[in-house]
Amino acid sequence: MALRNWLPDVIQACEPWVSPEDIDPGARWGAELAAQLEQTQFAVLCLTSDNLSAPWIHFEAGAISKKLDDKTRVAPYLLDIKPTDIVGPLVQFQAVNADPEGTLKLVHSINHALDSNALANDRIDKYFKKCWPELEPILKKIPPSPPETSKPVRSEKELLEEILGLVRDQSRESLEKDETPFKWEETRDFLTDEDLNKRLHHLRLKVK
Repeated sequence: MALRNWLPDVIQACEPWVSPEDIDPGARWGAELAAQLEQTQFAVLCLTSDNLSAPWIHFEAGAISKKLDDKTRVAPYLLDIKPTDIVGPLVQFQAVNADPEGTLKLVHSINHALDSNALANDRIDKYFKKCWPELEPILKKIPPSPPETSKPVRSEKELLEEILGLVRDQSRESLEKDETPFKWEETRDFLTDEDLNKRLHHLRLKVK
């Protein structure tokens, strides 16, 4: 709710819609969500360690993915987690942290999605600098999730398998668009364990 109420102060043409708050009691949640997605240009998924694995988050992400086109964007907004904590379909979207730098990137991206209604970048920077002090203390008041001692740590094998899955998905999408796909079969024979570990290490550095 804080982000929803704050965004129009920075981007006046922005009209946020939040699924838990903007659906009337008794309305069919799935139908209302589908109707909104048809009009959506930009979706922000506010992620915490509490809701990261929630079924409704992945349901909405899946529904948004089906609607995605060249003009639609999805940005996970990370409040108390890191990009490496994201699992499942959400990993395909470029995430930003809920800090000044990440929030400014998010605002610019939302503004660009408005096309003819977008503001000049310098005006966005000016409004953001003025309005960020209003949002920052609200975000800082969000209580951290209690530590989960039994939470499993993702192994390098799991991360690598996830990378390979993304490569295969990109290859299939390239085939559907008549583009030259990434031919994993041509590289796996000469990639050693050391090569894979280097690539995995590079990925971790990139997403930190």
